[in-house]
Amino acid sequence: KMDDPIEEHFSANMSDKLETESVSSLLSHQTQESTISAITYATEQLGINDETSFLLLDLRDSDDYDLYHIKESLNFPAPNISRDRIIPELFRFKNKEDKLIIVYTMDERSGTQAAQLFSQKGYDNIYLISGGIEDFLEQFPELIEGIKIPSP
Repeated sequence: KMDDPIEEHFSANMSDKLETESVSSLLSHQTQESTISAITYATEQLGINDETSFLLLDLRDSDDYDLYHIKESLNFPAPNISRDRIIPELFRFKNKEDKLIIVYTMDERSGTQAAQLFSQKGYDNIYLISGGIEDFLEQFPELIEGIKIPSP
């Protein structure tokens, strides 16, 4: 059923490309009213639904995302995590047994901080792309899209 090259890549390379943070915090039972946003609309257009096995979040700011990003990723700037600004897709994927929330930033250092913050907020299915988008671009340039993609 894996017709999607992104999904095939993540499924095939999960063990060597992703690192997981263990959760040591209690789950937060806060709920928020979510409004329809451009991100929600874009997600629906991408076909992210209950059948999708992973959510790919680019945690860089929107200007960097527009320049280049991993195909099928959603832009969710890292400051949103500490501000508890959560998009509906995160609610759909949070701590679901067969769902992965995969995050990346420019490099691994800032990505690790963001993944730890998600963990502190009660997410136990957060995975970080090792090396960030810079390393990913070098290894898989065909999976990058945007208006100004740097040469790997």
